[in-house]
Amino acid sequence: MAGEKKRKPRRAPLTGEHTRAVLAYCEFGEDEIARMIESGAAAG
Repeated sequence: MAGEKKRKPRRAPLTGEHTRAVLAYCEFGEDEIARMIESGAAAG
C-alpha cells in the first residue's frame, strides 16, 4: 500500500444499518424486505 494516503479509521457499521440497501441490491422488493425484518430473519 505504498503511496496510499493514510485515512482515519471509520467505525464498523451497526447491526442492520445497511440491511435494506443490501437486500434491495439483491433484488428483494420492499414488501419482502419489510417481512424479513419484521419476522427477525434480517436485522433492521
